[in-house]
Amino acid sequence: MERTLLIIKPDGVRKRIIGDILKRVEDAGLTIKSIRMLQLDRATAGRFYAVHREKPFYLSLIEYMTSGPVIPVALEGTQASNLDRRDQSR
Repeated sequence: MERTLLIIKPDGVRKRIIGDILKRVEDAGLTIKSIRMLQLDRATAGRFYAVHREKPFYLSLIEYMTSGPVIPVALEGTQASNLDRRDQSR
């Protein structure tokens, strides 16, 4: 059993596709363990994406992730971190 983090980013929230995304997650056999909506501030986003600090896209990434609400979702299931590959195999 694995756990992973999915973040529905500001564009997904703005486009109102939250339900579609969560349905795909559940259809893939994963369990939603925790979910909430929040607005990241620059300091929190900076800590979360610190691994990218020296990369040229870092500032635009922080700007994007703080541009609107995000929805972090804790998932659990067999091969939870392989959600993209599982979805493509259908």
